[in-house]
Amino acid sequence: MQCFLVENKSMAMGLAKHFMVLPLLIAISACTSSNSFLATSGPSRAAIENMGTQPVESAIPVLPLTSEVVNQVGAYASVVRFSDVFPTNKSTTGRIGIGDLVEVSLWETPPAVLFSTSGVQSFSSGKELSLPEQMVDVKGNISIPFIGSVSVQGKIPAQVEREIVARLRGRAHKPQAFVRLVKNNNATVTVVGSSGNNKLVPLSSKNERLLEAVALAGGVSDSLNRISIQLTRQDQVVSMPLEAIVKDPRQNIYLNSGDVITILNQPLNFTVLGASGKNEEIGFESKGISLAQALGRAGGVQDFRADARGVFIFRFEDPNRLTELTPLASNPQHLIDGKFPVIYQIDLKDPQTFFWAQKFMIQNNDMVYISNASSAELNKFIGIVTSSIFSVNAAKGL
Repeated sequence: MQCFLVENKSMAMGLAKHFMVLPLLIAISACTSSNSFLATSGPSRAAIENMGTQPVESAIPVLPLTSEVVNQVGAYASVVRFSDVFPTNKSTTGRIGIGDLVEVSLWETPPAVLFSTSGVQSFSSGKELSLPEQMVDVKGNISIPFIGSVSVQGKIPAQVEREIVARLRGRAHKPQAFVRLVKNNNATVTVVGSSGNNKLVPLSSKNERLLEAVALAGGVSDSLNRISIQLTRQDQVVSMPLEAIVKDPRQNIYLNSGDVITILNQPLNFTVLGASGKNEEIGFESKGISLAQALGRAGGVQDFRADARGVFIFRFEDPNRLTELTPLASNPQHLIDGKFPVIYQIDLKDPQTFFWAQKFMIQNNDMVYISNASSAELNKFIGIVTSSIFSVNAAKGL
């Protein structure tokens, strides 16, 4: 019995020593947030928040995610649609241009006057003169026997037929003409594909649409949600996700001669670091994903480690989106390749934030960082010290 009491007394004294150390641990751990000598995955919430309070020349704005921020940034980030920029009416394809191959056939009803010579094919309904195919010259003309040069550039075949017939009247008996565009070398669109399917697609009087040209060039080599289509027309360049074009027939616009269609299969991604379920680069679809979806794909935040008020998005932003949110955006010294560095802060302890997170869209190359909670740093420090104490006690007992 005496031995048991002595042993318990010794254990109690040991525990008392450990608990006496605890206030000291807490006091020391308070220093770890600013002068951390512990291993950590990145800066604390306080350190990032302080970036917005630095002198103007070095400050980077830290913007809390609010409805105002979502509306302001989202207003500029909304997808520009083809139908908003390019006309949706049919183009003037099917017209003859310089370099096109044209075939012309002439008829004269009996009694034939002009085409009565040998070598002209005779039919019961009259005489036919079929001319060899000829290319429209640099002046936009073709040559027709008996009448000379005929201007055809910019005209449809029916217009050329009427002009030929009008000029043959008085020379041929009730003449008729047939003009066929054999090869369209002038009205084409260029399709540049990510899989090497680069092709010139001729436009006919059918008035081809965007998706028809993509199909004629060989289609796409990946799933729809990973492909974007960029259309260049003169000085206008607009890109849209292929999936959005397929779902909205209004975006499958008519093409114009000279259009350049680029099939983009560029991987979009964001990087997540810190107290999340994953620390890695994560890809997403060309139609985009929201912040809420991004956090879900990253495995959420670690509830035993993460600071729920310390979720941040580091981004190089278009300064036009920020002029009404921070005066720093108007300072050209802050621009890097025309972009402005900004940090968006998300407070997951505020229930309203979950609504804004569904509307705030992730951009390519965004970095999402989740800082450690102060309690996580405290636990880490306590773990190091207590393990050292027990190691020393264990060594004394040897």
